[in-house]
Amino acid sequence: MKTQERSAIIPSPIGSLRISAGPKGLRSISVLTVPAKTATAIPEECRAAVQALQKYFEGAENPFSNLKLDAEGTDFEKLVWKALSKLKSGSVMTYGELAEQVGHPGAARAVGTAMRKNPLPIIVPCHRVLASGATREEPGEYACGTAKKKWLLKHEEKGN
Repeated sequence: MKTQERSAIIPSPIGSLRISAGPKGLRSISVLTVPAKTATAIPEECRAAVQALQKYFEGAENPFSNLKLDAEGTDFEKLVWKALSKLKSGSVMTYGELAEQVGHPGAARAVGTAMRKNPLPIIVPCHRVLASGATREEPGEYACGTAKKKWLLKHEEKGN
């Protein structure tokens, strides 16, 4: 039986974000495709994530380090997300490099699949992973959209 999830919608420079959390921590962040009415009252379960995201968009480095996360995924996905969470803001790596880092050289496609399933974009910074040969200016695909990936990379570059 799933525990009760609470959510809030907040504005951000990349669009409205839906933040969902439960008693054990943050479950998901969705970048909404259409603007949505923002929350007037933020549920207690979501407050830390909302504050951390606001600090991130204001330019703070590593505002997510103390968040409790409760995202669902396979063991491999969680391994990839954990390794990716350690990648410093403003840095990038390729899918192949991340696959090697988690002890699965040659598993770049599996890493890409884990990135597509990432329920916590921005906090688990899948926007920092590029295809081989991609650049910050042409970073390739992103589940939230290429324009948002470019914006996030530029935002982080400014802070470094």
